[in-house]
Parts: sequence; structure tokens; C-alpha cells
Amino acid sequence: MSIYIFTDHFLVDNQENFQTNLTVYNIVKRNKDHFHRPISNLPSFQKSAFHCGIRIFNSLPHSLTNLKNAKSKFKAILKMYLNTHFFYSIDKFLMCTDDL
Repeated sequence: MSIYIFTDHFLVDNQENFQTNLTVYNIVKRNKDHFHRPISNLPSFQKSAFHCGIRIFNSLPHSLTNLKNAKSKFKAILKMYLNTHFFYSIDKFLMCTDDL
């Protein structure tokens, strides 16, 4: 499962194709730098790699998501984070509250 989470660097590589919460809501919030998840009631879209990738990225520790503009450093720190935490399911990852 950690390999699936590691492929989440796709968002960082293509972040110009995604909107942040700041661009959608035009107000400064705590999670302003998180990627905006489009609202959908379709389960097939909610399970898609696009939607789940944003959900996974937004669940990463803030110290890691702040590095999204430094792509090579983000990948290295993400790999280090996933090597110290062994996630066998997405639910276990989402429940993790450990920081770097």
C-alpha cells in the first residue's frame, strides 16, 4: 500500500492541473494549500485515482505537503516517511497522526 501512496507524487509533478482550496474559496483557511477535491456523489468517481490521490495527498503531514514546490525533496522525504511507517491499507494511512 505504501507504493500506492508513493505514486501520489504524480500530484506534485502535475500540480498546475489541480486547484488548491485557496483558489476555489478565495479566503485564507487553515488548509488553503491543500488540493481541492471536487464534490461528487458518484461512487465510481470517489474511488478513482484522481479523487483518492487528492485525498491521500491532503492526509500527508503538513511538514511534507509544504514541500510540494520542491519536487525532488518532496519525493525523498515522502520515501523516508513511508519507509518508517508501514501502511497495509489506506484506512491505516488515513488514521495515522504521526508527523515526520
